Amino acid sequence: MNKYQLEMFVMVVDTKKISTAAKLLNITQPAISAQIKALETYLNTQLLDRTKQGVSPTPRGEIMYRYARKILHLFDNMEREIDELLGLEDREVIIGATYTIGDYALPCSIWTFKEKYPKANISLEIGKYPDIIQKLFDNKIHLAVVEGLPQDLEQEINNLKIISSAADEIIVIASPNSDFAKKEISLDELRKAPLLLPTAGLGIREVFSQAISRFGLSLSDFNIATQLGSIEAIKSSVGAGMGISICSRMAVRKELRQEAIKEVEINDLKMPLSFNILYRQQGFLPAMAHRFIRFISVPEELEHCDNK
Repeated sequence: MNKYQLEMFVMVVDTKKISTAAKLLNITQPAISAQIKALETYLNTQLLDRTKQGVSPTPRGEIMYRYARKILHLFDNMEREIDELLGLEDREVIIGATYTIGDYALPCSIWTFKEKYPKANISLEIGKYPDIIQKLFDNKIHLAVVEGLPQDLEQEINNLKIISSAADEIIVIASPNSDFAKKEISLDELRKAPLLLPTAGLGIREVFSQAISRFGLSLSDFNIATQLGSIEAIKSSVGAGMGISICSRMAVRKELRQEAIKEVEINDLKMPLSFNILYRQQGFLPAMAHRFIRFISVPEELEHCDNK
């Protein structure tokens, strides 16, 4: 029996579905089922009743759930007391992040982590994709949190540990007053529209480029009106009716809800966006950095601040 098995069991009971727990913990359903089975074998008892509607704890499972929560609470208290003895070097975490994640997801994650570990000394550096990756290789940051993975990183992949965390998607956006906001359009129509393209180095541009390449297209096939170097510039320009653009759904969630910006549906064009945590296989990683990596490896901890 270990801490992660207890966390999985508690999550399954809380969500009442193994599939939901698997999604939140970013692991497969069979992996959770195997760990629950291992707990049941260890305790020589059935912990969960499984039905078509989901799962619920058995009477013995209720006892297990109650004690598991207490154990996890004690574990958190233990870590906090250990933190009191950590040196300054072990408390430091230097994080590099691309713009979408650094501006819209990590600030609230860091705040929540600091509430749990007040002794943590966290610095966040936000920049373009190549700059963040280079800082990681140059040992200037402890870890990077980025959208997707660049194609030119393949040769360096063996030197990095990569953990997939939250998932988002790239969407096409337009002004509510734009003709493009009133209908679903084809990829060919998108090609002819005035496109406000993110500048090179922004992760969303890389994802968009990879998505259109599956249709035999490149960026040069599009009507690029201008290139913009920040998410805020993209949102402002689109809202002003200067053209259409691409953006992470997370970054425009508030504007979509307020109808300041409209999503444009594109036939057959899907652009899933994964958030990945990268750190070096070799080299020093502070104890607090290990904890932060474990913390944000849970997808629900990387979410838009507007949801807090």
